[in-house]
Amino acid sequence: MIRRAGELHSEAFNKRLGGKGDLQMTRILEPEQFGGRGRLFARNRLKPGASIGLHQHKGDAETYYILNGTGTVDDNGVKAAVGPGDVVFTANGELHSIENTGTADLELKLSGASSGESSIPKEGILNIMRSLTPRQAAGNALAAGFIALILFA
Repeated sequence: MIRRAGELHSEAFNKRLGGKGDLQMTRILEPEQFGGRGRLFARNRLKPGASIGLHQHKGDAETYYILNGTGTVDDNGVKAAVGPGDVVFTANGELHSIENTGTADLELKLSGASSGESSIPKEGILNIMRSLTPRQAAGNALAAGFIALILFA
């Protein structure tokens, strides 16, 4: 399957999940293309000052891979700066948010895995993701976008 850039569905959200400003989301794959194993693979763009509000994942997990820009992530109450090449993994039951604190757009790939918990601890998943080169993670959907889907299948 090849999906051309012009075929991708984009949508804009204002104050996404209680956040601030506008979020532009481009779905790289649609939910029905996951065969029940995932819910989202997208590229998100947050303008400076915009954010996705703090929210809890219930029955799913989510991975952010930061492509461009800088921001602040709230990972279960711990705030940390993030930038290009950083990975944020939020397991089932955990909370997170992200805010663009920079002067340029914050762009990230987003992968959401449906249902279930991994038998691999969160730190193990993060170590796998950190072992990828930026090129592997940014350019290879199986590496960057679907690690969580594989682990949560």
